[in-house]
Amino acid sequence: MRLPICGACLESEKLCEACSERLKNNEIKHSDVELARAMTKVSEQHPQLEKAEFLKTHAVDDVFVVEVPKGSAGQIIGRKGALIKELCTHMGKRIKVVEETNEKRDFVEKVLNPAKMKGLTVGDNSFKIYVDKMDEKRVGNKEPFEKIFSEIMNGKVEIVFG
Repeated sequence: MRLPICGACLESEKLCEACSERLKNNEIKHSDVELARAMTKVSEQHPQLEKAEFLKTHAVDDVFVVEVPKGSAGQIIGRKGALIKELCTHMGKRIKVVEETNEKRDFVEKVLNPAKMKGLTVGDNSFKIYVDKMDEKRVGNKEPFEKIFSEIMNGKVEIVFG
């Protein structure tokens, strides 16, 4: 597994000096550390997770978005979703795995999937994401997603159902 923290920090509750420095310099996030530790624990029961890697995480409340290299989402999701279900249970979070993309619209669509995005409007440092009203239950609480998208898009984001 290629993880953002060293092996010693995976086993310990505290981070070593080097990993702490990376956290302090915003090279990694607390959510990266949390996921790396969870993946290590789950991989003890599911060795196929050893092949998995992730690039970065975005976390708000109980929602965790994990960005992975193109073509590697299946390594974290696992056969019939077995690995991701185990990670969700272990962490007590809703985890969405998306492959990296440079396009913000594409990223939003991947995170909201299976809900369908109908449109995206861009204002002065603000964005509105339009999602079909029928998909409101699929999205659930929209606030964590709005916060995650705001972080990624560097502006205020509002999700509108209609």
